Amino acid sequence: MDTLLHRKAALFTLAAVYAGFCAATLSHSLRVILLVGITLLFLIGILPWQKRIPARICTLFRIVSAAVLAGTLFVFLYTDGHLLKHAERYNETEHVITATVTDRMFSTSYSAGYQIDVTQIDGSRANVRMLLESTETELSVGDRIRCQAWITAPTETDGTFPLRRHYASLGIALCAEADEVFLLDTGTTPVRSLFAEWRDYLSAALRLELGREGSALPAALLLGSRDLLPDSLTRDFQRLGISHLLAISGFHFAILLSAAEKLLACFILNKKLRLIPLSVLSILYMLLCSLSPSVLRAGIMMLFAYAAIAFNRTGDMPTALGVAVFLICLFDPAQFYSAALQLSATAVLAIACFSHIVRVCRRHRKLSRGRRITAKILTPILLAVCIQWVLLPYFCQYFGEISLIAPLTTVLFSPLIALILSLTPLLLIFRYVPLLSSALAFALKWLCGITADLAEEMVQIPHILVSLHQGWAPYFAIAVAALLLITPLMRRRKQIALTLCAILALNGAAGGLIVAEKALLTDQVNIISTVKGTNEAILVMENGNTLLCDISNGSYSAINYAYSFAKKSGATELDALLLTHLHKRHVSAFERISGTAFVRMLILPAPETEAEENIALGLQEIAANKNIPVGTYTRGDTGILFFDTVLRIDTDTLKRSTHPILAVHITAHGHEIAYISASAEEKMTPDTAPLDMVIFGAHGPIYKKEFHGPGNAERIIFRGRSYEFASDALLAKAAGEVTAVTDGAIRLQLTPPSADEP
Repeated sequence: MDTLLHRKAALFTLAAVYAGFCAATLSHSLRVILLVGITLLFLIGILPWQKRIPARICTLFRIVSAAVLAGTLFVFLYTDGHLLKHAERYNETEHVITATVTDRMFSTSYSAGYQIDVTQIDGSRANVRMLLESTETELSVGDRIRCQAWITAPTETDGTFPLRRHYASLGIALCAEADEVFLLDTGTTPVRSLFAEWRDYLSAALRLELGREGSALPAALLLGSRDLLPDSLTRDFQRLGISHLLAISGFHFAILLSAAEKLLACFILNKKLRLIPLSVLSILYMLLCSLSPSVLRAGIMMLFAYAAIAFNRTGDMPTALGVAVFLICLFDPAQFYSAALQLSATAVLAIACFSHIVRVCRRHRKLSRGRRITAKILTPILLAVCIQWVLLPYFCQYFGEISLIAPLTTVLFSPLIALILSLTPLLLIFRYVPLLSSALAFALKWLCGITADLAEEMVQIPHILVSLHQGWAPYFAIAVAALLLITPLMRRRKQIALTLCAILALNGAAGGLIVAEKALLTDQVNIISTVKGTNEAILVMENGNTLLCDISNGSYSAINYAYSFAKKSGATELDALLLTHLHKRHVSAFERISGTAFVRMLILPAPETEAEENIALGLQEIAANKNIPVGTYTRGDTGILFFDTVLRIDTDTLKRSTHPILAVHITAHGHEIAYISASAEEKMTPDTAPLDMVIFGAHGPIYKKEFHGPGNAERIIFRGRSYEFASDALLAKAAGEVTAVTDGAIRLQLTPPSADEP
């Protein structure tokens, strides 16, 4: 039997797909240069003088050129131009919009985000997709709405995550905010609403059988409904490098359809006839899961495999992968930006490459029984390692970190996920059979509990993540992925062994660089002061450990901005999150940051009023749900010890002020630093001890009244417009350097007195 499509089809489609993935990361001008350059190469490739070149090389050149041209054309002609056109027209303006809700992006107790297709703007016809954030939390898919909204363009990044590209993958050109939303009609998109209702119905049935917490993981695995999935579990899976197990992919398709095939085999003996209901089930399952990119990729590849069986051909994985992703991007070129599609497609390509390696290494070689058992145990781990190597460029781009234990956790958690996924449809089918449904519900709750507890215990292992924010990391990642992907071109075991040795050598060199870098920073404490808008935070980084001191009025953007600086400096977790005061916005901000960052401890000031006690209780409740220990301190006491660094916080909150009078004193390696941030000078007693440095924050005490202390500092740094309001007396008291910093972050490197000062 031959393959369903010619091998050259796999080459063409894969080249087109990855050319589009590459072009999507480039700027507009670089994309134009790439488009023109590839067009010229393609024209040169069809000239008559090419007959002097061997036919195979000429054909390969033409196929690759045409594929790259197709990929860059899709990205260049549709995505950016289509999105930027709307962004330039409506950015930072207010309009009355009429739209249809197509998806619920997120939901909290006080607001929700919806994906909407706008049909009218200020009474004129329009065709643009937006992200609507509103306090209205009861909207459903298919509802037609009208609202007056403030429209803005998406921000480029959210910390270190490329947020604009993520929205571009969804076709979202603009973001809208509305306080009041009017419902015009419901159920205007019958097909979409029908499958959304089915998904909600099945999710509700699981909640009735398993409870709200017990149904979260089964619903996410079977239906892709991750709304009820705890943030802590999602964070734990991401930290362990197994978040792909939560996303519906070929792994889930294979389990569900293989079970369906075994069931159909009891009624339909003809194998080819069974392909008809299996194909229908595949299409229905794709629709039930909202046609997400990874689901579409897996479903189309499954249909491709069924077609190969129907025509007595073999299923070629690279060709099926190329055709699947090429068709998705052909009908929706914005998917070139999709991180889910890029990760899913590249992981499958790594599996295809690894399968080739196994076939070559086992060719003409009989293994003993013991070696066969060892091979069966090691093969999944090696497969996970290969996938992780190939995905390194995407880890650099989207996450900036990689889990060292991902291969082990993938092998460990895959059977648990497979069992949960297999039992969930059975529970839905037999939920009206009392004894059987009770047994299935008990088994599912037990498996989900084991999975969550095991993930919770494993993430406590320190330093299981490695930061990829080093300057050499992208080049290292691309080199390793390229070496692994050329293995299909090698036909001998020695060639494959040589390639794997080169990969191991690169990994050894990268590990050596990381160890050497940590050794150089062993005796160094980094103090990083960040400002986001008018909110501030301080990072203390020592020997790979990070403390984030939040001085803001509960601003999540300020905390996330500071955490992004920590990640760029090599941090992969927050050993402590320290709040200098209690503001009611801290509750929602902590809930969000603890869902994305791994926080090992929360440190709160002792509450002094009833309002502060309520805020502290809210924070402690969130910390308890996510198993984060909570510590408290008293303002102005002897200090908070963070390894070799001591912090002392003095505050006195004024009425009608969200920013308290605040001074943070940091002592490290004999250096004394005072960070002053307040709305006025009242009740603040300057520290009379000699200081190495004084930093006046964006809310420094020099705005409302003239402030003269503290003095005797070797260096004074003013943030924001503090320098413009500084008194002559204050400037005269500076014994050393005076610096004004408007934006960005300040990085201070403190070393022991015996070492040279940076």
